[in-house]
Amino acid sequence: MTVEPNVHNEANEFGALNAVFGRRSRRFPLGGTLTGPLAFESERDPVPLSTEEEALLVAAATGVTGVVREEWSFLDAEGGPTGGDKLASFTGRSYPSPLANHSTEVFWTNDEGTFFLPARDSRPHAYLQNQTAGEREATHRGAVKLSEGRLDIPRRLPNLFAFNHQNINVAGSTLFIPIAEVTRQCIAALLLYFDRPHGYYLVDQRLGADPLRPFIESGLLHDAHPVDLTDFERWQMVDANGVESGLVVANLGIATTALGLGGHPFSGGKGRVVMGGEIPWRAIGGQGSAGGLGFRFHKVPEWAPIGAGEEIPVGLDDLFQGQWSKAVSERRMGWPVVSLCQIAAVRARMRCRTRTMTPLGVWPPWRSRSSWPLKVSLTDSMIWRSGLNRCAPARAGSPLRAGRSSRIPAAAMPVSKPCP
Repeated sequence: MTVEPNVHNEANEFGALNAVFGRRSRRFPLGGTLTGPLAFESERDPVPLSTEEEALLVAAATGVTGVVREEWSFLDAEGGPTGGDKLASFTGRSYPSPLANHSTEVFWTNDEGTFFLPARDSRPHAYLQNQTAGEREATHRGAVKLSEGRLDIPRRLPNLFAFNHQNINVAGSTLFIPIAEVTRQCIAALLLYFDRPHGYYLVDQRLGADPLRPFIESGLLHDAHPVDLTDFERWQMVDANGVESGLVVANLGIATTALGLGGHPFSGGKGRVVMGGEIPWRAIGGQGSAGGLGFRFHKVPEWAPIGAGEEIPVGLDDLFQGQWSKAVSERRMGWPVVSLCQIAAVRARMRCRTRTMTPLGVWPPWRSRSSWPLKVSLTDSMIWRSGLNRCAPARAGSPLRAGRSSRIPAAAMPVSKPCP
């Protein structure tokens, strides 16, 4: 295996502003072919990322960076609440997150296999982390292998636009896929909305439901500025899928530039196809093979007023799950919202006690369980050799030989084939 001990040092020495202003989408890889007016065929062989390069990119995308400082007002000038105690954790990550939820996890696939780094519930063990090559490589070794070989993402209609058919997920490239678990963001936002000093009132205008009326009468919520449930859900989708996943991809772009690699963000195709493979691929009229990440899907009951019969991805069992239980079946009837109102009231009484805990002792008010719908980000990121590297292009390294753990859940047993 070719080892590149200087990769981290060279990237560290690359100026941050140079990486920001020098970032470009570089779409053509070594070994690639391009048709049309810019027709070109590379005479070079594809060269995969080295272990060190992949480790740096993974840490840049999703690594733990230490303890969050949280220098904001937990109380106003009169000593009243501000909602600042709704932070989900004191864990700093490489990408910022609304209320420190960090709902997004990173998957990636290359010639060796498909991988996932469970980092959502990570806790810092130092004030600053991932500052050294050794720490980044240790982060990389925490990845779980989901399947052998490159994930077979259909490079054809109706999954990808035609201009993305030729050089997406080809040999030698690494495809990063951020996926957000939206339920965690929704729960944190509900706690923030319902508690003092906000007391925002949610209504379901689409179904004409008004389950929170008793909490207005009790004084916990205020109906002066009602928020429609559809708007609320859309805002949380933007925070989780747009903001978080977009920042993960932005980090990958900057780190790619610092490493002298080529790469670009692109529309990742149909999210449910990436997560589920053959069944959702056939459901949208797809032809040919389609690999998936092995996500479990839940079918919305036929009696549901919205989305009846729809198949919803809810997670990878024991690896990446969210808040599930009775939420899906009862969400439209208001029970989870009522329960969260009660949680908000309890947390308001416990605020001072919560604030006295040390950062490393503060845990979020929930842990991962089965989930509500997950959504794949609209932007994935391809990283590959473009011939622009400062170092010799003939390097290669196998992440499998670097000591990474390997685990294949039952739900994700061989789900892909190597690309032809």
